[in-house]
Amino acid sequence: MTPHTEPSPRHSARSSISGTMEAAGALVLYVMAAQLCAVFSQPALPLVINTWPFRTATQAAWNVLASGRSALDAVEKGCTQCEIDQCDGSVGSTMKVGAVASLRRIKNAIGVARAVMEHTKHTFLVGESDAIVSFCDREEIGCSSVGGGPCFQEEEDSQSQSC
Repeated sequence: MTPHTEPSPRHSARSSISGTMEAAGALVLYVMAAQLCAVFSQPALPLVINTWPFRTATQAAWNVLASGRSALDAVEKGCTQCEIDQCDGSVGSTMKVGAVASLRRIKNAIGVARAVMEHTKHTFLVGESDAIVSFCDREEIGCSSVGGGPCFQEEEDSQSQSC
């Protein structure tokens, strides 16, 4: 018999963010499919696409579509059901979550997200500022600047061309 091991906090934070991102990707796919259906001249059947095995969430979304309501109503209802069922275990009963966005010059965004989850009352920090860098230093995350690299240069080039 193998011993049961709990996932590490880093894995949990990464799982939280990747689960959320994957769920968002599935929803985008769903909305795109709904929009494609609207393009055809003949009415197309309602369609629910789910890349995960969350049957109750899929059924909830389907019920909304079958009742004639909008695709966005269906997405909202499906996501609500997934949150109720805690489908991907990304937040769970502890309600602990940490997320970051627009940290373009910080290498270790996952470390910042974990620190947000473990050391603040916040759930989401957005943007680059001295306060975020100070937060990284205070939490000893080691959020070094990305500085250089092809992606960084590409972004600077597009900004200089007003893209």
